[in-house]
Amino acid sequence: MFGERYFATRKKLARVVADVRGLADATGLKLSAYGDDSELLQGLKNPFLFVVCGEVNAGKSTLINGLFGAGMCETNILPQTDRVMWYRHGEEVRDDEITPVLEERYRPIDFLHDFNIVDTPGTNSVMRGHQAITERFLPVADLVLFVFPVSNPWGAATWDFIARFPEALRGKVAFILQQKDLREDGELEIITEHMRQLAYQKLGEKPRVFAVSGRMA
Repeated sequence: MFGERYFATRKKLARVVADVRGLADATGLKLSAYGDDSELLQGLKNPFLFVVCGEVNAGKSTLINGLFGAGMCETNILPQTDRVMWYRHGEEVRDDEITPVLEERYRPIDFLHDFNIVDTPGTNSVMRGHQAITERFLPVADLVLFVFPVSNPWGAATWDFIARFPEALRGKVAFILQQKDLREDGELEIITEHMRQLAYQKLGEKPRVFAVSGRMA
């Protein structure tokens, strides 16, 4: 199962906190004097949050369908995601418009108990508010996937957005080079190495670059 070790570790940590509480109660120690652990416990219960970014038609929705189930996100040759889509677990299918640019989509899919997915409009989208909403999710994201089309992974809007990344997200970023079936292996090696070098200039680190084909998943 994807993320099995991650969630096993979270459960162990939650048990440790519970055991410490029990030991404190048994010895008469007031833990409140040492701070509140409720935020820590809530963090251990929250779903793992993926944020998927990239330019219009970079293949973000196709990637999500390939990772988490075909048909979850609509795909088309024209841009389909014109607002931020927050996929969460719900007993019934329901789409709630929170703002004109943010929609919560509830789906009765088991993995959404443990994983939430934020599918964003293109970083080069002209609609105002998209970037502000996207940036709202970045500080709490567990992993940010930047999706690049293999045909042109050098779009200025995406790289400018990466350059403004908050420091707290360093180490939580992976690059996805979509449509690898359109390039030879030698070409992919050259492109991915160039992307790592450019990322180092923008981020100060070289993130992992994964060449994939969401269409062939």
